[in-house]
Amino acid sequence: IGFMILFWAAAPFLARGFSEPSLEKLIRIFALEIPFFAVAAVHQNILTGIGRFKERAIARAGHWFATFVFVMTLVNMGFSVEGAIWGNIFASLIEFGISRFYIRPAFFYPSNFRMRLLWDYSGFLFLSAFCLLLRTRADLFFLKGLGGSIAQAGVYATAQNISLVPTIFVMAFSPVLLSTLMGLIKKGDLTQARHLAKDVLRFTFWLLPFAGLLAGMSRELIGMIFGSTYLSAGPLLSILIFGGLALVMIQLVLTLLIAAEKPKWAFGITGPLLLLTLLGHFLVIPHYSALGAAMVSTLTALIGAYISVIAVKKFWGVGLELPNLLRTGLLCVAGYGLAALWSASGPFVFIKFLLIASFLISGFLISGELNPQEILFLKGIFS
Repeated sequence: IGFMILFWAAAPFLARGFSEPSLEKLIRIFALEIPFFAVAAVHQNILTGIGRFKERAIARAGHWFATFVFVMTLVNMGFSVEGAIWGNIFASLIEFGISRFYIRPAFFYPSNFRMRLLWDYSGFLFLSAFCLLLRTRADLFFLKGLGGSIAQAGVYATAQNISLVPTIFVMAFSPVLLSTLMGLIKKGDLTQARHLAKDVLRFTFWLLPFAGLLAGMSRELIGMIFGSTYLSAGPLLSILIFGGLALVMIQLVLTLLIAAEKPKWAFGITGPLLLLTLLGHFLVIPHYSALGAAMVSTLTALIGAYISVIAVKKFWGVGLELPNLLRTGLLCVAGYGLAALWSASGPFVFIKFLLIASFLISGFLISGELNPQEILFLKGIFS
């Protein structure tokens, strides 16, 4: 509530600093989401702590589905940026409601727990998560602050939000991954833990061909979801989708580092990455505007993913092998090429996606990139 009041009071000064008076109202509306978002996050963490991963995943999925439905509906009804903001607020309320349905901790209850014990370990994790969050949203902030219009920011935010959809998987999968790894380590089964860590890296890289597919049909996808008004977000999505995939890799690697009891390394990756991203936006956006923001965001995310893989190699002794990289890379090129060459509109966009995705899955099987053990691993994730 304190942060909500702070942003509410600071809204006029922020709007003046961006030379955009209309931002004052938008910031104050967005500030209303802060307490609902925070309370929902607390419930999510409690569900994780007591091992109710399925319920946590349902709540997060509900949030993202509600965001998609509310934002698309309100924007199409003509509420523009305000509609998108209210859509996010309603989605946080939905997430809080779903979480509250599964668990109902008391809001006002005295506790003798010494928070310093928690902070001694989680301090670096908090800083890491904070840096990663700032890095993820810095592009939009710099784009507007360095001369971009609200219309440009709205188009960019559209592409950015779609590119971050893969992080839904991370939010659902990370708690289960952490719990499983910690259980294997506690049992002393380090060999199985290393196999799981390697499977996680490979699974993330298997998403690359599908990112290529989305990049190749970005304009059609934007047009189908948001209408012709936002078609200019297509080229941005073609770039940002690869940054979103790199972000998935970074977040899963951070989970692996936490399981290895290396919280300082988590901050050691995200801290410098934030500084590099901020510097890149400051230098590039004035010359290349939204396209520059997308390039910097994606390039720095790829650098972070590369460093993350090196960290996993150091602490877990596993990594990605060249044959796997080549096969998956070729499938990515094939997915992008097919999507770019085949033009579709209306409901045929969805049919196009399904057919090319089926081709890519077949390519995984025919090339031998997926072996029987890995197929069982994927079935375990989605079952």
